[in-house]
Amino acid sequence: MNNIIFYKVVKVLSFVFIIIASSSCGLGAIGKYATYTSSIGDSLPDTFRVEVPMAFSEGWFTIDGKMNGQEMPFIIDTGAFMCLAQTNTLAEIGATLWGTFPIKSLNAYGEKTETTLYYPHNFELYGLSFKKPLFTAISPNEYIYDFASKPILGDNLIKALYWKFSMDERKIILFGKEDKALLNKEVKGYAKIEMGASKKTELTIRPLGKSREFLFDLGFNSEIRVDRETFTELSKQIMFKKYRYTFNDSITDTLFLSDYVNVEWGGVEVKDCRIAHAAKVDHNLIGSRFMQRLNFVLAFESLKKRLYIQPSATFKLSESTAYFSDFGFDLKQKEEEAHVALLEVGGLAEAAGLQLQDKVLSIDNGAFDLHAEDCHDRLSVYLRDKQSINIRIERGGQIMEFNI
Repeated sequence: MNNIIFYKVVKVLSFVFIIIASSSCGLGAIGKYATYTSSIGDSLPDTFRVEVPMAFSEGWFTIDGKMNGQEMPFIIDTGAFMCLAQTNTLAEIGATLWGTFPIKSLNAYGEKTETTLYYPHNFELYGLSFKKPLFTAISPNEYIYDFASKPILGDNLIKALYWKFSMDERKIILFGKEDKALLNKEVKGYAKIEMGASKKTELTIRPLGKSREFLFDLGFNSEIRVDRETFTELSKQIMFKKYRYTFNDSITDTLFLSDYVNVEWGGVEVKDCRIAHAAKVDHNLIGSRFMQRLNFVLAFESLKKRLYIQPSATFKLSESTAYFSDFGFDLKQKEEEAHVALLEVGGLAEAAGLQLQDKVLSIDNGAFDLHAEDCHDRLSVYLRDKQSINIRIERGGQIMEFNI
């Protein structure tokens, strides 16, 4: 959660810059990039169908793959214009410099920097070999560095094939774009949503009784986020809890959250959804945790993005990962430490004395592992049936204990 806000802003701005550059630079560097990207799937067979186990990390869909023979998990992100990886990851696997993208991005200090692109000589997903996909190198002084702790598969690779996410079978099915008969078979009984190149779609929030335009983004690891205008209208109809949270170590924001909101999308009704609004993010987003309520198929082309959806028969709200627990706090892991990154205003944790950025030393005398991955999801599950907890923290050099 700590870097996701600026990550989304950077992605939206990058998309705008790319459109502007395409009109002003002609075929130049943009054309070179587009030509190279369109060839990524050339090494795939015309017809294939590969089933792989479904996996998650902090709410994101992930898939195992290989870069230059090294196995690693990848986050699947439909909102990323291209694949991303930390500079040290690219160095470790021996990636080759391809060049720089003609659009500069902003680092964490607001400075314009070059977007450097690398490619692995070999890239595979469960035996499917791709032709040297480009990865944007993410350096430590960029907003999204922590988010990219796992490499990210962006639009340039996603559109090289079709993806089916079967929540009911707990599988991801990869299949070829040339096999239209197989596509028709895989989406039988699904509702079709045409999104266009922008991946924007109409979603109706029942309490409002009207639709809004949303960006479909698997890189947003929550359910549904609404912009300021939609939030203002919704807050007149439903109650929101208020939270304060930190990201990038020093920046704070306010988050509003409401549960049990019904929505309708492409003729499909989805009940008891979690709707959020962040003061610093004025966007409507459909994220990965919402998609875990559905079976869905990504059928992406360069200029046409199609999505097929079907309600999951196995989804149970009672077993899903809560946005935040009723204890009213959440943690952030960084460099093998855990810190309080979120507090519900007036909630149990804040009332007990917990503060943002407190370093957490233990929960229930070590019963909860602070150092393993997926801290948010594990904490939500751990606290689900708890009546009380003990939390030990360090603040300003002092050790304190709180019973919540």
